[in-house]
Amino acid sequence: MDKVGKVGAAVLVLLLFIALGEGLTIQKIGIGPISIDFNSGDNTTSPPDPGPASSGPERPAVPNLAGKNRQAADAALTAAGLKADFVAVDNDAAADQVVSTSPDSGTRVDPNSTVRVEISRGPFAGTWANVDAKTRSIPQVTVDTAAGTSMTLHVWGACTPTWCDWGTVTATLVGTELRATYNQGFSTRDMRLTKNGSQLVVRSHTHFTDNSGRADYDSVDTMNRK
Repeated sequence: MDKVGKVGAAVLVLLLFIALGEGLTIQKIGIGPISIDFNSGDNTTSPPDPGPASSGPERPAVPNLAGKNRQAADAALTAAGLKADFVAVDNDAAADQVVSTSPDSGTRVDPNSTVRVEISRGPFAGTWANVDAKTRSIPQVTVDTAAGTSMTLHVWGACTPTWCDWGTVTATLVGTELRATYNQGFSTRDMRLTKNGSQLVVRSHTHFTDNSGRADYDSVDTMNRK
């Protein structure tokens, strides 16, 4: 081997030891002309790129049900892939109108989730107490929504030592006024209920039918929802 060849071989051996010390892997080696390739000592094979991770089924948003009635709200939730849990509540909104939802509209939820939907029982519905706790007229009334323009009215009179239970009659909504009549044997009482803001105004006209000679009289009572 000539002098140049000896030098080349020495260089090659030196490079070989350096590569091994650095943890490199020899890919190609040659002599005359000298040729040597190295790559990193990390021989770990990278897995193929799987692409973006799957996020699963899209989470629907609770639709805006404000102003909808029960039927429309149910249809909107079904279209969104959700279920409805309807709960009737006392509220000044129109009867059968959505008052609120839980979760709120726009909230992302799991598919097929159940949404609590509060439906107003109507502006008259609820138990109402006289603002005058010492009234000698009508201390309390309860109104329940029946169907359409029909409701039930339960009235208590201010008797002593306990209230007189007038019982329950059917009341009819005429425009913005709820009307009902009590026939108590000795008298008839025509009831007219209207809303004044959040309060209930109860007007009653009493006509005696027992030939007692007592004069008819009117009363007006203002009540707050309990």
